[in-house]
Amino acid sequence: AWATPDGVIAEFSSASAAATVGLDATLIDRHYYAQAEFTPDRLVLQRLTDGVGPTRIEVLNLRNHDEMWRRLLGRSVDVVGQVMPSERRYLADVPSIRIVPVAHSSTFGLVFSMRRLSDVRVRRALSRALRRRALAYAVTFDSGAAVLMDEDPEAARATLIPAFAGRGPLRLVFQANLADLERMGMAVQGQLGAVGVRVEVLALANEEFYDVLVRGDFDLLLASVGWELSYGYLYQSRSDGNLGGYAKAELDAALAASDEAAMQAILARDVPSTPLVSMGEFVAMDIGICGARPQRTSDLSWLGDLHRCATGESP
Repeated sequence: AWATPDGVIAEFSSASAAATVGLDATLIDRHYYAQAEFTPDRLVLQRLTDGVGPTRIEVLNLRNHDEMWRRLLGRSVDVVGQVMPSERRYLADVPSIRIVPVAHSSTFGLVFSMRRLSDVRVRRALSRALRRRALAYAVTFDSGAAVLMDEDPEAARATLIPAFAGRGPLRLVFQANLADLERMGMAVQGQLGAVGVRVEVLALANEEFYDVLVRGDFDLLLASVGWELSYGYLYQSRSDGNLGGYAKAELDAALAASDEAAMQAILARDVPSTPLVSMGEFVAMDIGICGARPQRTSDLSWLGDLHRCATGESP
């Protein structure tokens, strides 16, 4: 997502990617935006209330991830709404760009396809096979970033070897051009290979990635995932963000009641996903943009507060 002098532009790689953005998103609820225009390649939202932030939001298609960085560095756009830790290192010394940390770290892990991995014993064994401290070090060079859960690779092997005997490799997909996820994907492939599970790692360009999500053509999805309430959209029945196909009425009820303890107990029992590593994320913006207070990468409401810095204004 990017802010321009008169609005915010969020660009996606395809119509299927743009379709994953619902009009009931927090951004629109909080800042009172309404749909003004829509085509398969362009969505325009108009702000209905007064304020210092953007008056218009445009959601457009984007060719690829590289174009995003070219536009930011070329100053044809002003804000990139998600910067991974490895990308931050390359931007930190660019004088025209300000890096702003997201207040809450994101957790990355695996979403299991409930259709392809329907046996909870297999999902639990896959989760227990992963050594999270080693994964965290491979990705962040800090083993303390691991999300600690039950681990027992040897016990997992006893379940996984017969379960996957004679079948092809699991398809692990993630969005390309994100070096942190690439390292994590390769590390997951190595650790599951050590317990007898072959994994095909697929780093997909934006358009293909979103098309695969829409079709559900994966076994393992490497993405931002956790068991906290802020990740509830991943598990809620009929949610646009429910990519693994998990659906349980009792989980929906726990989410409706904001009962995180109940939610986590249900997820621990059913294992529709497995969190792996916690990583701090950032947003990058033109040095002349102020008002950014991002809380979570899944909540874009902070875009509604962006504005051009006044003379002497602190960012």
